[in-house]
Amino acid sequence: MQKIKKCIKTLFSLSGYSIRISPKNAGFLKNVFSANFRKRVLISYILQPFLDGIKKTHTNYMECYTAAQIFHELGYNVDVINYMDERNIDYNGYSIVYGFGYPLEKAFYSDSAEKVKKVYYSTGCSPFYSNKGTALKILKYQKEKGEIIPSSGRLLYHFWTLQIVMPDLNVTLGNQFTVNTYLEINPGLNIKSLPVFYYDVYDICLSQKNFKDAQRHFLWFGSSGLLHKGLDVLIDIFSERNDIFLHICGASKGEKKFFHHYQPIIDSSNNIVDHGFIDIDSKKFEQLMDLCAFVLHPSVSEGGAAATVNVMANGGLIPIVSVSTGLDIEEYGYVFEEINKSIIINKIEEVLKLEEDDLRAKSLRIKSNIRLVYSHQNYKSNLQKILCEGINLECKR
Repeated sequence: MQKIKKCIKTLFSLSGYSIRISPKNAGFLKNVFSANFRKRVLISYILQPFLDGIKKTHTNYMECYTAAQIFHELGYNVDVINYMDERNIDYNGYSIVYGFGYPLEKAFYSDSAEKVKKVYYSTGCSPFYSNKGTALKILKYQKEKGEIIPSSGRLLYHFWTLQIVMPDLNVTLGNQFTVNTYLEINPGLNIKSLPVFYYDVYDICLSQKNFKDAQRHFLWFGSSGLLHKGLDVLIDIFSERNDIFLHICGASKGEKKFFHHYQPIIDSSNNIVDHGFIDIDSKKFEQLMDLCAFVLHPSVSEGGAAATVNVMANGGLIPIVSVSTGLDIEEYGYVFEEINKSIIINKIEEVLKLEEDDLRAKSLRIKSNIRLVYSHQNYKSNLQKILCEGINLECKR
């Protein structure tokens, strides 16, 4: 515990905050900035940013910490609890419960339900929409391959219905598309979209990039839920040709049924390379940004697809994504509404016809715009504005 305290103290001293951790509340962090305000907020999300520091393996570390930072700056003592924690909570002392999961859902049932503002932080499309899309993808795979592999979907087993249907405010990562998946459930919902952010790790020199060669290289940059994220479709496409290359990064090897079918195909295809997990702070990531011209993301449901934004911002990769990714990139990328082989093949053929100068211009524009719009500073400012206006907080103008 002393080592943890030292690590955390170092992390937060860099940002001007101190943090107090006690062994007695390691699963429920009380007053993480050791403040002395009258108002209190409970954040139901993850504890890792306050125990392990900020890691770049996922943006949720910074998302959770940023929310805590905003509430602290607005004059709240900040408590943090894991979203899966089912303990009994005395909500009477809280002005706001923010996040998602059991602690937020149980706030609706508490004696203080009418007094506590409940803010649902959604990391993507409505769970109803997402589960339907994933289930249909699993069904389609079964019909085509003869096997059921739900482990490669992204089925959400925990449905916290009240926070989805009737929060005081819904803050949804993504764009209007993701917002609409919630408005289909409750048209009167108080909801705002929040663009994701990228980690600035590599500023590629696009003026020296060989786009003639890069034009044949496409990147899939994801994690778990390989059916959900459309990797199956891409492997099917690229395994049938030898003029273009697919680079796979982050595909979860724990999805054994998926790889039982696709590993032999990958191994026998000279144009499909599985790089495993790639740290965005690594030299390998830089090499892939220089090697590839495009990022493919045919996902069933996302909340702005931070992984895709990262490769656009750091490498200027041109996006070819599904509309359900939740990104507004039509001006300089390629968006398709239906996820199937023929539509994606058509998009690939379209970009293969681009001239080298057009590719470079597109890439430069993408990198510039993404860095401008999707910065962490913008994320923080947008979130604070949404909170201040959405639940009438007293904020500095």
